[in-house]
Amino acid sequence: MKTYQVELTNNHIINVPADKARSNYEHISIYGLGAVLERVRRSRAFKTANKTSDVFVRFIICPNGDRVSQF
Repeated sequence: MKTYQVELTNNHIINVPADKARSNYEHISIYGLGAVLERVRRSRAFKTANKTSDVFVRFIICPNGDRVSQF
């Protein structure tokens, strides 16, 4: 895995958008996991999941496979 992923509370795993940062707070190299959460919020998969029910990010899955739950 080369990019970050997140696991939602409905057990779906979605990829974090890997395109250019659209705001200053989306630079992962500067802001870390906070930037990952910013990118997830604008992803199409997250917006679609939120339409059916309230879902939240349960884990951030790092490129090396680590799961981070405290962010």
